[in-house]
Parts: sequence; structure tokens; C-alpha cells
Amino acid sequence: MNSIRKKITVCLMATVLTALVLVGATSISLNYRSTIATVDQMMSETAVLAAERVEQELTAYKNVAMDTGCIAQLADPDTPVETKRAIIDERASMHGFQRGNVIGADGLSIFDGKDYSDREYVQQAMKGTVYVSEPLVSKITGELSIMVAAPPLCRRKPRLRDCGRGLLCAAGDLFERYRVLHQGEQKQPRLHDQ
Repeated sequence: MNSIRKKITVCLMATVLTALVLVGATSISLNYRSTIATVDQMMSETAVLAAERVEQELTAYKNVAMDTGCIAQLADPDTPVETKRAIIDERASMHGFQRGNVIGADGLSIFDGKDYSDREYVQQAMKGTVYVSEPLVSKITGELSIMVAAPPLCRRKPRLRDCGRGLLCAAGDLFERYRVLHQGEQKQPRLHDQ
């Protein structure tokens, strides 16, 4: 009698434990899948929102460059270089840019004399369009930057007056606010807003 009772007890415990393990494993699996799906959806939505925010920032950078190009003193050949530098530095600091520059028609900076004519953002702006570069490594600082270049207003609207073929450039600090920390296993960038 004792041996039958032990066998029944062992079988009952084994059945209950097996059922508990199966239910627990199924529950863990379902929770894991649900959590992964939720995180994936949230990351996709976050990436869309971050992309929209970055697009708004880039549009703001473009607007700042166009607005700066409307300053008549920058296009006036009689304005001293020191005054132009002060205007550019003020605008750069006011809008959070790392630096600003005024490039002549020959591709040379009026501030430091460096040749910028080989850079795509300069070439595009020389054609008369406001240009925002892809993220690139700055040849000056070695850091990841976005360059914004715009011709002066009189280059965009030639009827106003002739001001030469210069352009304005600024290096943006978008990556100081939004840094790509790392890519996850699913190749989705994770952004961190400082």
C-alpha cells in the first residue's frame, strides 16, 4: 500500500511540475515576444519622431543661413573684414553654430585665407542654392558636423544688386544635441537627446 501511495504521489507531483514548467515556459516565451514587439514598435516610432526633429533642425539651419545672407554688410565690399567676422561670429553664437565663415568667389575664406573651393557645400552654394551637407567629418576640427552654405541674398535674387560671388558657410552642432550612440542588433539607430 505504501509503495502504491508513493508511486501515485510521485506521478502526481511529476505531472503537476511538468504542467507548471510548460505553463511557465509558454508564459515567458509569450511575454518575451510581446515585449520585443512593443520595444520594436516604440523604437520605430521614436526613430520617426527623431528624424522629424532632425529635419526641423536642418530646416532651421537653412533659414538661419538664408537670413544671414540677407545682411547687407556682408555683401558690401566696403565693410571691413573685422566687422564681417563680428557679424558672422554673433550669428553663429546666437544660433548655436560651432563657427561661421564668408567664402569669396575664388573659394577662399575672407577670414583665414583657406581654400574651400574643393568642398561640395561650397560648390553647391556657388551655384546659388542654399545647401545643407550630409553629416561629414570636418577638415578643420575633425569632428562630425553638418555644413550649411548659402549665397548672399543678392545672389539668390540678382535684381536687387550685384554683390560679387561670395557665400556664407556655417558648421552646425546638430550632433552635439543628437548623437548616435550605437546601432542595435536590428540596425536601428538609437538616439540620445542631451
